[in-house]
Amino acid sequence: MTEQYLLSYAHKGSITYEIATKGKTAHSSSPQLGINAIAPLIKTYDQQINYFKTLTKENPVLGKTVPVVTKIKGGDQLNSVPAAAAVFGKIRTIPEEPNDQIIAQLQRIVAENNRDAKADIQFKLLGNKYPVMSNPDDKLIQLLHRFGEQELDQVLPLGGYPGGTDAAEFVRKNPAISVAVFGPGNMTAHQVDEFVELDNFERFIAIYKQTLTAFFND
Repeated sequence: MTEQYLLSYAHKGSITYEIATKGKTAHSSSPQLGINAIAPLIKTYDQQINYFKTLTKENPVLGKTVPVVTKIKGGDQLNSVPAAAAVFGKIRTIPEEPNDQIIAQLQRIVAENNRDAKADIQFKLLGNKYPVMSNPDDKLIQLLHRFGEQELDQVLPLGGYPGGTDAAEFVRKNPAISVAVFGPGNMTAHQVDEFVELDNFERFIAIYKQTLTAFFND
């Protein structure tokens, strides 16, 4: 089966974060002597999930904001009050719902719960990359489109990439640069058996060579 490729001239941003709570351990037979770190984390978690439901704006190329809670941990053993707990999340963002706005709201949720909880709740920002949007009529995009269709022998749609790339860092420094996400690969990305076929890899080398030659010679 031939892979259908997409030439992306835009991609989502990302926010990676941790919300951690610190309590006090105690034997489960005397919980009043401890501070349960999981209880306030659950309350904070529920509030952030409710907030995520309000993120309904949609970008015509990238779609909606996509928040995912990816990891949760807490406690050490079954017969003790947990002294620490944490939840981790990844949010794929769009320009219509800015990263800074989302981060500020998550920080507000944590601050409000800190006023009521005995446990200490902390928000930690682990990563913050902004969405990237280029012009589909840009010279680089159009050259990649032309040579991509020739080498891959398929109609190549233009669109947005749902993940993020390091292009976000380049655009932060130079907003005028054009960005394309286009390369070899398949739907095995981030799986244990991820692979790229050699023929596919070599086709993209040819695409890049032709694109760069035309870009600098035209």
